Amino acid sequence: MSNRPRTKMSKLRKGQLHIFILRLCIYVATIVIFILSLCGNQWAEEQFEILKGFNFFTKFSVFHILWGIWVYCMLCQIIPLPGKFRMINKISIGSQKLFKTHYKEAPNRPSRKELMKEYWKMTKRGLVLLAVWVSAIALISGTKLILQYFMPEHTHLLNKCLFMLSATFYACDLICGLFWCPFRTFFMKHRCCVNCRMFNWDHMMMFTPMTALPSFFSWSLLGMGLFVMFLWELMLLIHPERFFESSNANIKCANCTDRRCAKFGGMHALPHKQANNEQNH
Repeated sequence: MSNRPRTKMSKLRKGQLHIFILRLCIYVATIVIFILSLCGNQWAEEQFEILKGFNFFTKFSVFHILWGIWVYCMLCQIIPLPGKFRMINKISIGSQKLFKTHYKEAPNRPSRKELMKEYWKMTKRGLVLLAVWVSAIALISGTKLILQYFMPEHTHLLNKCLFMLSATFYACDLICGLFWCPFRTFFMKHRCCVNCRMFNWDHMMMFTPMTALPSFFSWSLLGMGLFVMFLWELMLLIHPERFFESSNANIKCANCTDRRCAKFGGMHALPHKQANNEQNH
């Protein structure tokens, strides 16, 4: 058995578990509507009309609500949120560290030259991940377009499948933060999510499956997701000191309020003596 002590679950982590359950419920409801549409249910089929061109503005669909939720989540990534409001909305400081509001200079902060070395080290890993992701999306989009060319009568079904893929990524997104992150394990090698180099890439990755879905619904979400990523990358280049625990005291293990990293061997999963030693350094 492990000698590691039990650690009290943070309010943010507990709140995000509740959000994860809510996301799963939304996802199950989306699957039900999708299956009903395949079975010929008229109401369910009408909900997917939002995926056609500019039908977003012609008739209400339950997926307008989902679109609103996604837009709100992205707004929380491009607007600096005070600590209390951030905790109420269960937003990780990892998503907000690009803003000066959540920066506190760490003792013995590395020079900008040293920080840029770390920046390029992590950026190279991020570029490998991005190349893999773009290749996967290109394969999915290319397959969809080929099938659409040979079976144009099934275009709407193919569009619905792309939408369901994005909905699946939405349901699975918090798995990376709460349980296990394949991007961290195989690509980025961060100690925890709070220090993640690509934290705010999530919505870009979530909506890129809908690249080959020509509608206001899909492209407005993808465009905003790309803008969130652009802002993240811009601030990382201009202010790298905000993104690394060696320079930002607010994202050091000793000051962490998220406690998202217990499963990854962070301070809150270490024996007390070892954790105390890390705090002293």
